[in-house]
Amino acid sequence: VGFGDRFLDTGTIDASGDTAYGAEVFYMTGPFRVGGEYIMTDVDADAGGDVSLSGGYVEGVWNITGERHNYNAAK
Repeated sequence: VGFGDRFLDTGTIDASGDTAYGAEVFYMTGPFRVGGEYIMTDVDADAGGDVSLSGGYVEGVWNITGERHNYNAAK
């Protein structure tokens, strides 16, 4: 699957509103860091059959040479 390809195509959804919930976490210590995010969206479809969509990821990094990760909240 390349850029522009879709795993899922819902087509057009006529909706009166939606509600989204999400959470993100990130932790760093020494040469290790791990983070993840999850999001869920409930769509109020006008024709009934409301839709709930969700997705997320988890990522991890280990610098095998021991360098520490720097974090700057301003960036």
